[in-house]
Amino acid sequence: MGLLDSFELLVSADMTGTKKPDPAHFLFALDALGLKPEESLVVGDSIKRDMAPACRLGLKTAYASYGDWRPAEETEKCFDFQLNDFQDLIKCIYVLNGGLVQADSQIKN
Repeated sequence: MGLLDSFELLVSADMTGTKKPDPAHFLFALDALGLKPEESLVVGDSIKRDMAPACRLGLKTAYASYGDWRPAEETEKCFDFQLNDFQDLIKCIYVLNGGLVQADSQIKN
């Protein structure tokens, strides 16, 4: 798909020496990109490993519920947007950039 060229940085456990849900991944990325938490969006498919630690750091969050294979195990509902399919990510980014989304949008905001 050629998506790799769309990202400035990829962060792995090898780079941080930790595994999610440790917030080191998010802190590493913020530092490397010179961004503040409120200037960033985390997209993930796990409340426990992605959304909760990102929320605690003050990052904006988009929960890709369509990719979560263990939603029954999740208890903390900490996210700014809920993505029900990949198309919702585009709507989410549009909203974050100050645009408007049609009333029938599937994202939670």
